[in-house]
Formats: sequence, C-alpha cells, structure tokens
Amino acid sequence: EDLRRWVDAAGGFSCVLTGPTTVHADVAYQGAGTFVFFYKPTTAGTYQVSVRLGNGDVPGSPFTSIVGPGKTHTEHCGVSGLGLLCAEAGVEAVFQITSRDFYGNQRDKGGDRYDVSL
Repeated sequence: EDLRRWVDAAGGFSCVLTGPTTVHADVAYQGAGTFVFFYKPTTAGTYQVSVRLGNGDVPGSPFTSIVGPGKTHTEHCGVSGLGLLCAEAGVEAVFQITSRDFYGNQRDKGGDRYDVSL
C-alpha cells in the first residue's frame, strides 16, 4: 500500500499506444507492487507503447508491440474479380476472397475455408 501511495504521489502511471491509431490503457493496482495495464486495439499494426510514471518514461519505454488481425469474421470479408461477373465455357474464371477480422483488418494468414456457390 505504501508503494501505491508513492506512485500516486509521483503522478501515477499512464500508458499510451501510438501507431495506426492511438490507444490509451487503463491501469489497475493488483497488490504486492504489481500494476496491470489493459488496452484493446482494434487496428492491426506496429505500436509504440509509452509507459510513464508522472512526467517520466519508465526504463525501456517506449516498447514495441505488434498487433495482428483477429480471427476471420465473414461479414467483413470482401470478394472481387471478373469471375464473379462473367465466365466463358471451357475457360477458367477467377475471383478472390479477402479475409478480414471483425474490425476490418486484412488477415495475413491463409487457411480459412469458404463454401462458395455460383
């Protein structure tokens, strides 16, 4: 409890992620000298995580965090290509499906199964 009072007197902890978007983290004291930071980015990409105590950076800050896309959310996927519009008998037609997560981030890994009916 003495540590928590000292941290509060020093201006408290703050955490901001800067990258494709800006995300502010919530901070909670867990006891036994441990503070936990919670954040929820919705845009995939590389972020700089700045952790400060009062007006100064904690040692090592900023840190780099790579946020990847979430699991595929079919309602946000896209389909494109001429094969959707026309085809010729005996000639292969082509179209693409772009997998995206719930927030619209393009997935960077394959392996999704799609059932397609034409």
